Amino acid sequence: MNVGSYLGAIEMSIKADLAYKADYLLNLFFKFLQVLLLIFIWTAIYLGTKVSSIRGFTLPDIYLYFLVVYALRSLMNMNQPYEMEDLVLDGNIAVNYTRPVNFPLQLFFMGFGEDLLSILLTGIPILIFALAISHAMLSAFSIAAFVIEVLLAYAIISVIGFLIGTMSLKFVYISSLINITWLIVLLLGGGVMPLNFFPATIQHMLLMLPFAIVLYVPAATFLGTISNSTILFSIGISTVWLVVLLGIATVAWNRARKLIASARG
Repeated sequence: MNVGSYLGAIEMSIKADLAYKADYLLNLFFKFLQVLLLIFIWTAIYLGTKVSSIRGFTLPDIYLYFLVVYALRSLMNMNQPYEMEDLVLDGNIAVNYTRPVNFPLQLFFMGFGEDLLSILLTGIPILIFALAISHAMLSAFSIAAFVIEVLLAYAIISVIGFLIGTMSLKFVYISSLINITWLIVLLLGGGVMPLNFFPATIQHMLLMLPFAIVLYVPAATFLGTISNSTILFSIGISTVWLVVLLGIATVAWNRARKLIASARG
């Protein structure tokens, strides 16, 4: 493994973000606006119905929940499909493929470089702020579970992103597909409302999908609103999903390599 090349990919991504500060900050700002809109909507729901709590969530709990969700979204960016789409559009996909590095890993580390900046500048500070104002006492189990959940979520989002990216070799323009995928993740992963707001049967079904670990489960773990048994179940089922998705990604990449090879002649 050419470690230097992958570290270089991380460094290059960080430098690109720092060079285009306006685009980077604008992206974070729009994500914040989306979360702020959800806060306004749920504030209207709570105040309009005059309920003090919904499924154990008070209005301040909802504020904290979406604050943590925003921190998580700052590092779940699914950059791989955008990188692959750009490479296909400018015709450099074949050039990058022939370099003496593992192309999927190179894409991963390029995306990680962008996300690392978000983690340091946005994710961690917001989580510290949320922890301070919530006065929550995280146990060693909760901290360990939260870290594992975030790592699993990042891996799952990265693999899903790579799968979508391979489709650019056939469809070229995949921005709409990326947006649809993110909409599904937000709806089914707790980005619009906590999953425990759903009826029990639907909630259990959603916890079986790979999207719950992306936002809802780590946010609920951080806030202490989820049981240890549910945490362990989510980590287990998400690990299975990651293995399955990696298998599908391997098949998809093998097919994509054939398309690249045939295009090169």
